Amino acid sequence: MKLGDKLRSLRAVEGSLRGLGRAMTQQELAAAMKREIGRGLSQAYLSQIESGTRPHLTHTTRELLARFFPSVSGLSGQRSGGIYAGAAIRTACA
Repeated sequence: MKLGDKLRSLRAVEGSLRGLGRAMTQQELAAAMKREIGRGLSQAYLSQIESGTRPHLTHTTRELLARFFPSVSGLSGQRSGGIYAGAAIRTACA
């Protein structure tokens, strides 16, 4: 799975977990990151990641994504599906 696909998948899971009944939009993700972890990425940057225009991420970007998506399952709570998102982001970027 490519990084852009992984990020789209995580947005879908996060939207479901937040009761949206749909994937979070890139804009919603950008705003939630700023609000919840104090720093975020722009919608344009998220779009570049998902489209593959920006296939390599900086360490800071990887860490921001890993902090926002620390786990989507049982490792630090019961969120869903058995995917360790932070590790998945780091692995997809490696």
